[in-house]
Amino acid sequence: MLSVSSGHNQRPNPLMTDSLPVSQKVSIICGLLQNILSFGVYNIGSDHVEGGGKLQVLQKVAEWILEAGDGGVKEWYDCFTVLLELHPTCLEKLMVSVLSKAWLRQTQVRAFTGTTNVALTSGILCGEASR
Repeated sequence: MLSVSSGHNQRPNPLMTDSLPVSQKVSIICGLLQNILSFGVYNIGSDHVEGGGKLQVLQKVAEWILEAGDGGVKEWYDCFTVLLELHPTCLEKLMVSVLSKAWLRQTQVRAFTGTTNVALTSGILCGEASR
């Protein structure tokens, strides 16, 4: 789980409580990741020189999103696409699980609706996040 604490008088972080549905948490994280990418906040080279601490945060975010298991939300797919654009290494250990869950979700959607949106899963592979 993602957690950062820097004091004991802080209000609870709504992303870390049950007050928001998982799909809304994923949407919020997706927006943040897209802004980090759009505004060039993250720099792989600088992070490497500084010891890779930001890469570790990206890896923790990726792990949380994967564990959240909300593969039906379009933002779930977009999160992984943006993470790949930010730093491909952050998904290196998780890629098999990410793609497996994405394809499994597409199979479930097809079984219930008769259609599927393979473009979302393909977007992870091709780096086509919707912005």
